[in-house]
Amino acid sequence: MNETRPLRYSRQREKILELLKESRSHPSADVVYEKMKDSFPSISLGTVYRNLGVLNEQGLINRIMQPGGPDRFDADIFNHSHFYCENCGTIYDIDDEAYNKKLDFTNEGHIVKRQTTSYYGTCNHCHKQSQ
Repeated sequence: MNETRPLRYSRQREKILELLKESRSHPSADVVYEKMKDSFPSISLGTVYRNLGVLNEQGLINRIMQPGGPDRFDADIFNHSHFYCENCGTIYDIDDEAYNKKLDFTNEGHIVKRQTTSYYGTCNHCHKQSQ
């Protein structure tokens, strides 16, 4: 039987969510783990991964799959796009409301729950350094 039970409160999970909300860098699990060690010295990387998975399943964060790199995490759960710098690995949000709207696929029987758009290239900082 697969029933959903409310999750118990977790100070660690709350702190992970707080770290993600304060971060604009879309950190990986390893980065979250390093930041968590200050507040929770005995925390394990496995605990961080489990809590990130729970937060993602609950819809409180988004998992960003990065081609050729570790998954990154974002507490901004509203539809928005990301830019990936292929030089330095930076990921940041792009505000492109005109292009990033939930489309109506109900005529075809589809229900869109979430949409993502990603842009790949060279960030302004790396581009300036290469000139």
